[in-house]
Amino acid sequence: FAVAGLVASLVVSTAIGALAGAWYYRKILTDDERAAKPRPQPARMVRFALPQLGASLLGIQSLGLGIIILGIRSTNLQVAFFGVALALQGPAGIFLSGIVNIWAPVVSDLYEKRDLTTLDSLYKTITRWVGTFSFPIYAALIVEPDVFVKLFGGSKYAGTDAPAVVAILAAGNIFYSGTGPTGYVLSMTGRPGVNFVNSLVAAGAYLAIGLAVVPQHGAIGMAVVDAVVTTLVNLARVLEAKLLVGVQPFGRSFLKPVMATAAGAGVLVAWRAVTGRGTLIELAGLALAGAVYVGALLLFGLDDEERFVWDRLRARALKRAGR
Repeated sequence: FAVAGLVASLVVSTAIGALAGAWYYRKILTDDERAAKPRPQPARMVRFALPQLGASLLGIQSLGLGIIILGIRSTNLQVAFFGVALALQGPAGIFLSGIVNIWAPVVSDLYEKRDLTTLDSLYKTITRWVGTFSFPIYAALIVEPDVFVKLFGGSKYAGTDAPAVVAILAAGNIFYSGTGPTGYVLSMTGRPGVNFVNSLVAAGAYLAIGLAVVPQHGAIGMAVVDAVVTTLVNLARVLEAKLLVGVQPFGRSFLKPVMATAAGAGVLVAWRAVTGRGTLIELAGLALAGAVYVGALLLFGLDDEERFVWDRLRARALKRAGR
């Protein structure tokens, strides 16, 4: 029941999430919204939805194309290496994926009002916060991939190619999370076709190069292809958003999580060199590196915009707790 159970639980959990979303949506509608008459514009909806659907469908992070290529051109063991490595990227990617659905309507609203100054400021703030939460996880996966492989994949993967695959994928995903929700900046300002072309070219390159590389280099070769394509497509989106919309995701405060991550990673590298191997020792090193990361962030402090976001989050949390 292993695979069947996982698939069934995925379907059930998705259905529960959809029902919860539908219930909450109905709950937040005002009386005016409930009574409003629809004004369907099918042609405009299709022109937006089809390219956006294609961009989402062909997304490197969601397509699972690497596993398919390895299944066709390599062995089951190489598929397992890549599957474990992909799963370990999940905790760092949830911060960006959790933000984009909130970010999308904000982009449309501000762009339609031609308030590019606020859009640019929010874009930078969101990217900085995504980096703050995701960068230390990616850094840990790069420096100490073997401890995560042993914890979540089992000791049978220790000493195999799996840790190297984890580290390579994490290096590419730094650019996925570190460039922020750039794809939605393009789509929600009326350019879903640009996003679709980006995804189409990326998926085509991923498929062609992967099929050529995998027979000789296995999961490691596929991971390199994944990291390179992920990096290039996300950097291309940043450039396109700057040229077409006039906004970009990197502000001065973005350096704070970058420098804090470098400090934590440096401590972790030194710990690894001095103390040697062992799961408990490695976990202690990760805890120490995490403490250094948080300490560095506190030392750097918050900018005005970041303090505003933090105060809003804290006020909402206290309000909920008061209930």
